[in-house]
Amino acid sequence: NQINPHFTLNILNSIGTLFMKKDHEKAEFVFDKYSKLLKSTVLGSGDFTTTLNSEVKYIDNYLKLEQFRSDNKFGYNIDTSKDVDMDTIIPKMLIHTFVENSIKHGIRHLENKGHLSISITNSETDIKVEIHDNGIGRKKAAEYSKYSTGRGLKILDQMIAFYKDEKKVKINYEITDLYNSKQEAVGTKVRIMIPLHKNKSNRLFTKTP
Repeated sequence: NQINPHFTLNILNSIGTLFMKKDHEKAEFVFDKYSKLLKSTVLGSGDFTTTLNSEVKYIDNYLKLEQFRSDNKFGYNIDTSKDVDMDTIIPKMLIHTFVENSIKHGIRHLENKGHLSISITNSETDIKVEIHDNGIGRKKAAEYSKYSTGRGLKILDQMIAFYKDEKKVKINYEITDLYNSKQEAVGTKVRIMIPLHKNKSNRLFTKTP
């Protein structure tokens, strides 16, 4: 329910600098993305669930701000199949937690330009979310983040467990380290499986909170 204070301070300082340089167009762009991120955080602070659509919008605003902070050190794309029900209810920060980890621990330490791709598709039984980055990999990232508490994934695991108790829906995820033919780390892939539900007429629908 919180935006990282260092992230906030950096963004506000950047907006101030842009106004001082009279780059009003870019300052207003950054302020618009940050205000939407802040609004979403505040309005959803009392909830432990959100819609898939809201999560994707939150991530899009977050990534645009991170691009700005890093001087466009990375690119990204979010691809969603048309048959995916974007009103599907999911635990809040389910996707964002992995996206944030990709930027903070994988892509940020690259010497070359990074890329992050997010795809959301349907299968017969699940909504499948895949997050793929070309970062330095978890083993190398651990050397840079030796003092990291790993709270993000711990909190997410608690949210998923609580979601299972409340909604009787078990969400699974797996993290895969990627290597090239020389066994050099070339990124990380996360796959999240969100079960679909069927009613008596066999039409797919989403459970509401």
